[in-house]
Amino acid sequence: MENEQKKKRYYRRTIDLMFLFVLLIVYIYAFYKAFNFSMLPDKYVFMALMVAAVIYLILFVLALQRYPTWFVVIKRIFIVLLCALLGTVGFFLRKVESTTEKIATVNSTAQTKLFILTRSDSNIDSIEDLQGAVIGYQNGSDVASATYMKNLIENEVSGTQAYDYLDYTSLYSFLTNGQIDALAISEQYYGMTKATQEGFDEKVKTIHTFEKEAEQVENKIDVTEDVFTVYISGIDDAGSPDQMARTDVNLLMIVNPKNNHVDMVSLPRDGYIPNPALNGFNDKLTHTSLHGIQNSITSIEDFVGIPIDYYARISFTSVAQIVDAVGGIDIDVELSVCSYDESQNRTHDELESHEGQEVVCAQQGENQHLNGAQALVYARHRKTEGYGTEGRERAQRRVIMGVINKLLSLNALTYINNLLEVAPNFIITNMPSDQITSFINHQLSDFQPWTIHSLISDSGINDRQQVASLSTENGPYDVYLFSQEEIHEIMNAYDGAKKLMQLKDFSFDLDNLYENTPAISDDPNLVWSSMSGVVY
Repeated sequence: MENEQKKKRYYRRTIDLMFLFVLLIVYIYAFYKAFNFSMLPDKYVFMALMVAAVIYLILFVLALQRYPTWFVVIKRIFIVLLCALLGTVGFFLRKVESTTEKIATVNSTAQTKLFILTRSDSNIDSIEDLQGAVIGYQNGSDVASATYMKNLIENEVSGTQAYDYLDYTSLYSFLTNGQIDALAISEQYYGMTKATQEGFDEKVKTIHTFEKEAEQVENKIDVTEDVFTVYISGIDDAGSPDQMARTDVNLLMIVNPKNNHVDMVSLPRDGYIPNPALNGFNDKLTHTSLHGIQNSITSIEDFVGIPIDYYARISFTSVAQIVDAVGGIDIDVELSVCSYDESQNRTHDELESHEGQEVVCAQQGENQHLNGAQALVYARHRKTEGYGTEGRERAQRRVIMGVINKLLSLNALTYINNLLEVAPNFIITNMPSDQITSFINHQLSDFQPWTIHSLISDSGINDRQQVASLSTENGPYDVYLFSQEEIHEIMNAYDGAKKLMQLKDFSFDLDNLYENTPAISDDPNLVWSSMSGVVY
């Protein structure tokens, strides 16, 4: 009888030690991920490790003692739950890391994949079959990857014809309708196109995959210490944000990480500025993006006089997706708006015909709770007389502020998983992934509330002028003429953040308020609000 009890105790202890061994493996996995996860400050990881070590020691001691069966069962259930929790944490950390790399068009990963696509019914099944084929290459935001693939293909296959175009969305359409035979596309944009194009897997196939060493980008800016500027570009078309489309949203975020302050500058879409892609002739700001995101950045930098360090680009579809991902937003709604639901991925023809679309309304009032579809309807409305483009831009700022407030709230962690699902498909940025992680790590290390100050371009005037992108026969067109004062205000915000001026050092001359401000552009082609009334 005594021997039988000893066997039971031995058997029970062996099972407990096996449970602890599995827990140890999970510990190693989870904390390996945590220590290599650069977003998490080391002090938090060490604290968690200490707590985990104490728990493990207690469980180990308990495994060596005799306890009632019910206690042993509870202990084992606790170990299983702890394993599940730590395993989930490890998986989640890897998911965050992967998502950050996907949305960053510039990252520090060792390798990236490049794909060659053809139509599913095509006779082209391998790279050798590309002889004489017309291959589409993107020569916009992903031109480096396209050039790399073009050189590889031309070295392996003779007689191919290159078809260059500015965006992958159009190139994918050219592929599926037979205008080109194959499409060369990088890994990031492959995933984005797959997520935004209906029937992707049925319409195309991958015939070859290249691997490319990712370029290591030298970061000249320390986003934890230096002032930096982010250009947020929101295009007015559905689908992938890599499209060369007009921009509805043009925001500059002047970020001061030392003082936890952001100056958010809203630039009117109809702002009248020189377009570098059209020999510097004046155009609407919204049209500059038709020649690529870098063209918009150059035009804004030259006009406003401050550098733009990074950009983040979204498509209007993502507004609804992101708002839903954070559980909706609470904002003031200036007027009641009803329109068709455009929040889902649909073809252009379906959006134009409103096929399968429901009517969505946003009700006027303070602190209204809006879901994604309602926020999109409100952010895009401009038809009401007296509301127009200016009203829409106010609504867009409110929606963006609503999302930012949600992300800065104490409940932000509950939204992260949802954001990780949608972000890679609808957001692209050229901020390197290591800069993103450094910024988040810095904020988590010493979390302080942020202040946000809005700078609104409203001291200029609406006018009618010819624009470089449109025919003069149908002009002049509605534009917004900036005042020199509002440009000075933007430059002051950036210059003040860079200098980190202390109050004791602050001084100004009432006779020359802009004495310490960098001079605005002296381009003779610029048309200011004081020059309105004459078509230039």
